[in-house]
Amino acid sequence: MSTAQKIDKKTKMVLVLMLNSGENEYQSSLKSLDRQTYKHIDRVVFSDLSNKEAHDTLYSYIMDNSHKYDLFVKLDADMVLINNMVLENIVQFFESNPNVDQANFSVHDVMSDWNIMGLLAFTGRARWEINDEKLFVDHTPKIPGKRLLIWGKPSPVALHCPDPHLFEAFHYGAHRALKAIQKGRQSKKWIQSAIQWHLLARVWRNYVKFKDKKRGMMMAGAFSVWSGEVDLEANEYSNKSLKDVFRKYTRLKNNQMHALFKRKWEKVIRFNDFLYILLWPKIVEYKIRCRISVIMNNFCQVPLSLHTLSTSVKLLDL
Repeated sequence: MSTAQKIDKKTKMVLVLMLNSGENEYQSSLKSLDRQTYKHIDRVVFSDLSNKEAHDTLYSYIMDNSHKYDLFVKLDADMVLINNMVLENIVQFFESNPNVDQANFSVHDVMSDWNIMGLLAFTGRARWEINDEKLFVDHTPKIPGKRLLIWGKPSPVALHCPDPHLFEAFHYGAHRALKAIQKGRQSKKWIQSAIQWHLLARVWRNYVKFKDKKRGMMMAGAFSVWSGEVDLEANEYSNKSLKDVFRKYTRLKNNQMHALFKRKWEKVIRFNDFLYILLWPKIVEYKIRCRISVIMNNFCQVPLSLHTLSTSVKLLDL
């Protein structure tokens, strides 16, 4: 019998859904979950699925179990909850904002030293439609209430990618570069592209500063997308081209890798990061609107029925 069947109706029951592809932080993520002060939780882990299959399976699982739980929290295996009160704070947020059906909380990305979205939480009213998207797989559900993006407290709620193994770091770089470059897509998501290039630029600056192997491997993964060494399915851990090219870069010493990217990659990074500067006013406006939406929602609680299929801000899959 699950915990969900044992507690009284007034207590919010939370299901934590984890996606695991063999990330090095997986055990640390589990331990951070076990340390949470909020104990009315169950968890389910989806392991070794393709990126799209994992997300589609997770969303279907939420819809199939929407009557059993009050809240659903999506926790990736490379995220380590930042303190013992994270779930407690998330539950309190939803209790204080009963008209909210989706809240995206920022996490601190260690590789770039930057807060990004994020850890996602939903009520059981969220409904996802099947689509063919394979890259931006965290697509927005239909909800009767509001969705809010939380950049302020209690965010950031987790550390993202604090201790990746080398192949994980390589994959992370490739995944971000695919979202930045968006090869083969008829219509580009320009703000999304700018944010991804800026994240890669921040990782590059940290790599130049610390010259650590893991950030070097992340840069190698991103470079391999830009140079065409890997194919467009390189966001999958099982991708053959990703594995083959990774083995090539593991044969390079860190100083050789740094010299290679200094010569061939730094100018590309700086040039494309200029897009982030051009779109900076729009990105700042977007984040300000996110913060204002959260503040206003605390003061202007509107009955749920008046928010049918509404959204307070347009979401970006970071």
